[in-house]
Parts: sequence; structure tokens; C-alpha cells
Amino acid sequence: MEVCKYFKWHPAIELPWLAGTNFFPPKPVDISKIKSICLGTKTRTIGDALILTTLPRKLITKNPEIKIYVYPRAFNPITFTGNPYVRGLKRFPKALFGDDANYGGGHHIQVKESFFDLPISEKPRPQIYLSDNERSFASKYILKNSRSNLPICMLHPHGHTWAAKESQDFWSELISLGKHRFQFWQIGLINHPKLPNCDHYFFLKPAFSEARKLFSVMEKAKAFIGVNSGPMHVARSFDIRSLILTYQGSTKELFHNRNNFPYFLKTNYIGGFLYEQNHHLEADLLKPADLLAACSNFLAGAF
Repeated sequence: MEVCKYFKWHPAIELPWLAGTNFFPPKPVDISKIKSICLGTKTRTIGDALILTTLPRKLITKNPEIKIYVYPRAFNPITFTGNPYVRGLKRFPKALFGDDANYGGGHHIQVKESFFDLPISEKPRPQIYLSDNERSFASKYILKNSRSNLPICMLHPHGHTWAAKESQDFWSELISLGKHRFQFWQIGLINHPKLPNCDHYFFLKPAFSEARKLFSVMEKAKAFIGVNSGPMHVARSFDIRSLILTYQGSTKELFHNRNNFPYFLKTNYIGGFLYEQNHHLEADLLKPADLLAACSNFLAGAF
């Protein structure tokens, strides 16, 4: 697949691409009659792009003749790199199916699948295709930077969408409680504050191309603790056991509402990103001591 080289966007370049594109295309009447389709998001967040990654395989399965392209903006080309069902990039699509391709209820992946009348994922998770070179990079990187043979638990407290409100002392105590079970790696961007006492800091530059490094290294992790943000989707794509600290009230109520009401009636769009298969702690409703104990239980495998 062609990978877009323009990671630093300039309005003079991007505006012509945006001007002639329909970002609110109607629901396709019959996928079997469509010759080509362009997937992608207008947004610049990694989670939005990853949400779309189940669609190419299912669209091709339903219509083997359809040609699938990706819109070359933000994380779109990065998340679809290596996907065998995608032809390449299309800079001037007549219509872009992505942010607004929503129908029905459920997780955001499921409402995208509903939009195209595709089989609905019972346990939704994004699909990331890694190359042999990317897996080799991750193996060498982990071998070089690991301080022990313990499995890796990735920590991600600072996301684009949410940031954990817990203190540095909270994270320090959590790491201390779990250090005999895991080595703790903090993932994030180079401008994120470091958590104390982590075994390693895997911090990346804020460039879209850096995401592939994150994908390959995270595949090697055994556990993930973080917030509702991009790495949560990466962890879910590799079926990594995950604990998500939420700050949106009752997740039970959130899941009930999104599963039982059509997408356009929901009032909490961000809640649609959470995966019911993950473990969740309602951090805004728990006392710090209870939150710490629950995190410790998760690490002990007793959650």
C-alpha cells in the first residue's frame, strides 16, 4: 500500500482535497453494486482512524470486485498500512466514508459496520497489520531496553482525549505494588510528564509516522493500564488485557444507552470508543485507595 509522505499538513495543500469531497455521503443502497470506495476520517486522532480498520476485509468479502482506497490525512494512511484489502491512497475522492458513516447502536466499530450492512463484530477490535520488519524492530527494541524477563505492562495516563487525574504518588505506589509481576513501560509523547519509577519510557515524537513504532512495540505487551485514548485501541487490536480508567460516570449506564439507542440519539460520543471486553474503573466515582486496590488486583490477575 502507498503511504502518504506528507505528515506535516499545510492548508494550501489540504484545502483543494477537502473542497470537492462529500463528507456526508448517504448510506449505500447495495454494496455489491459499488465499484470503489474511499475510507478515512477528517479528524486527526488515531482512534477514529483505527475504528475504520475492520471495514476493508468485510467490504471485500461482501463484494470481491470493490476497490478500497484510503484518504491521505492524519493517521488514515498509517493505520491502514499493510492492509491487504486496501489498494492505496486517493487524494480527491468524490465521497469519504468515515466519521459520519454511522447507523444503529453499539460500539463505534459496530455502528460503522451497520452503516454498510456488514456482519457486526461481537467483540469489536481494530485490525492492525504489522510487517516482519516492524515485528523485528519491536523484538530488538524490547531486548535492548528490558531490565528483566518479567512481562511488560504498558502505562498510558496522558491521552489526546482524556488524561488521568491521579497523582504521581498514585502511580508510584501502583508500580511498587506490581513490580514483582511486571516491568512497567510508560508510553506517550515526548512532552508528556514522566511517571516515577517506570522501567522504561517509550516516548515518541508527535509525528503520524511514529505510530507504527507504537503498534509494533505494544504488540509485545501483556497488560495495559491507561485512559480512553489512542493506545487503548492499539491494545485492544492485539487483544491485550487492559484496564481503562474512565472519567465519565457509570460505564454500566453508558454501555446500556449506547447499545439500546440509535447512534444519533446518544449524548456521549466519546463513550462509544470504550470496549466492553476491557476492564474499567470509574475513577471519578472511586476513592483513591479503592482505585489503587482495584488496579493492584488487576495486575495480580484477580480482577
